[in-house]
Amino acid sequence: MTPLDCLPHQPPLRVLERVDALGPREARASFQVAAGPLTHGGQELWSGALIEGLAQTAALLGAALAGGEGAEPRPIRGLLVGLRKFVLGRPVLVGEEVSCAVTLVTQLGGGVLVSGLATVANEIVASGRLQFVMEPIA
Repeated sequence: MTPLDCLPHQPPLRVLERVDALGPREARASFQVAAGPLTHGGQELWSGALIEGLAQTAALLGAALAGGEGAEPRPIRGLLVGLRKFVLGRPVLVGEEVSCAVTLVTQLGGGVLVSGLATVANEIVASGRLQFVMEPIA
């Protein structure tokens, strides 16, 4: 099972295409923006897709946490319950590659708080903290 297989999301809502790094405190993933249901007029990415990309990257981190250090990631289910100090930058256009990175801030039981950053060519297009409730799928 690949880390992406741990996500319950399926296209078109699975925005992530690649896992670039996955560790016990950080996850990085990316996707290429293509015209389709998540773009306005086939040109500009819906800003909610940036939040979703960061949330899915956080779910990858949750899968790594559920698997335990040094083990394979485990499928999880989760719910995004809050955004804190979240800022959206410029619009992201079709053809651009979005890199999503999340870092674990704290975890208490099933509650997880991460810091997220989405960039295009090293330019920040979204940033903030995302709060989740996550649990492994038995």
